[in-house]
Amino acid sequence: MRYRHLCSALLCGVIVASPLAAEWQLSAAEWARPRHADWLLQTSALAAPVTQLLANPNARLRLRYAGGEAGVVWANELQAWLVALGIASDRIEQLPGRVPEQQLQLQVIHAGD
Repeated sequence: MRYRHLCSALLCGVIVASPLAAEWQLSAAEWARPRHADWLLQTSALAAPVTQLLANPNARLRLRYAGGEAGVVWANELQAWLVALGIASDRIEQLPGRVPEQQLQLQVIHAGD
């Protein structure tokens, strides 16, 4: 039920970015806010990449974080939220490095990228 709600909410007019190597940044300040499903659906840094992910069954979501314990915890927490909302965990990959410490980068990777 949550997955159906997520799909319909995301596909009905939430921001959709270009499929060509688009990247979204989620700041630590944004993530520090109290979280709930509605918040996730309204945050463009999350809604836009998830919309692209759901539109392409062969795509996967890359979560790039700064590394270290805090980065791992943050990436794991975001992945747990996405899985709870119906995104298959095997469609999400986590990579440390090449991101500022207070940011998490999301990128939709299409088959062959």
